[in-house]
Amino acid sequence: LGNRVNKYFVDNFKNFSSDHTLEALVLTGDISKSGSPTQLETIVGLLGDIGKPYHVSPGNHDLLHKNGIYESFFKDRYFSFTMHKDLFIVLDSNQGGWSIKDSQLDFLKNTLKDVSKYHNIFLFTHHLIWFEKFKYFQMNSRANLIPPTNYQSTVEPILKDLGKNVYFFSGDLGAWQKSFYYYKSDNITYIASGMTNLKNVKKENYLRIDVDTNSNIYVNIIGLHPDVSKELNEDIKLYELIEKTTHSNQKEK
Repeated sequence: LGNRVNKYFVDNFKNFSSDHTLEALVLTGDISKSGSPTQLETIVGLLGDIGKPYHVSPGNHDLLHKNGIYESFFKDRYFSFTMHKDLFIVLDSNQGGWSIKDSQLDFLKNTLKDVSKYHNIFLFTHHLIWFEKFKYFQMNSRANLIPPTNYQSTVEPILKDLGKNVYFFSGDLGAWQKSFYYYKSDNITYIASGMTNLKNVKKENYLRIDVDTNSNIYVNIIGLHPDVSKELNEDIKLYELIEKTTHSNQKEK
């Protein structure tokens, strides 16, 4: 958004404002080019005009300016909130080299200590901190990564033990090959999406998440460009096929 505004995304803001079924927005990072005060001020103004609560998981670009510039606009870099009977957790994947540890890990554990009153749990990070589970996609970058991450050794077991459906969203995708990623493993559904300001990229998209009265989740992929990209539809079909194949293999076992 910052520096060189993504026109197609901003054009959707008027739809967000008038959509009475839309309750909040979550942005999964790199909302600015360099995290400068001018860029962040522009972004806060654009988001504020929508008139809906918004939450941001910081990206590496957003934190390039030091001295607490980001925190002066968005306060916390990791936090949680609730809507209806669902729990939302926003994490900062820049800390710990994409590993969730130290005070942030303590925060995650404490937040998830008692989830009995929640129907669904949503997690958000900028980086795909779970990428080591999957080998067939390309992220935008590996900025700040210190491999291996502790996702599989520490975070994933916590999520699996919850006995709840977990939806894990990450945003550092879209500049290169794939603009959408989806995979379900046990009770955890991994979803990645993204956009860029590169002129030759036509697969930019954002996700709309709907939750019905029975707490069922529906993920809708909204293409930003007027001519909905054929490539984007192919991405969706590919991951639907992967999901069907996975379920089929599990039943055979």
